[in-house]
Amino acid sequence: MIAPGSRIGALWTVYKHRATIFGFGTYQGDEIPPAGVFSQFGPADLLRVPIAKLVMDDGTVVWGCECHWTTEWGVKEEIAGRKVFKARIEVLRRIAARNWERAGANLDQAEAQLP
Repeated sequence: MIAPGSRIGALWTVYKHRATIFGFGTYQGDEIPPAGVFSQFGPADLLRVPIAKLVMDDGTVVWGCECHWTTEWGVKEEIAGRKVFKARIEVLRRIAARNWERAGANLDQAEAQLP
């Protein structure tokens, strides 16, 4: 178990020759995320479930439901030998919000066709 205050790394994707990461920072403990954060189930704030809050060294907050995260050394080991790119959480959140809106519109269209 990773304790609050521990050093962590946050990953977006890892492939054979490249990795995309959010960076390194500190695990702050679990909190309910604010609006605008999406989990695989939709807006994370609506779930009302505490999620890992990760504060990157540059001050960016990434939530555990938005990435894969573990200890700093674990991420460094995972990305070793790969070309590393920096993920921008604000871009990924915009994409997630747009996809959520589209999914809602598609559901509305499907329901309108029901007898």
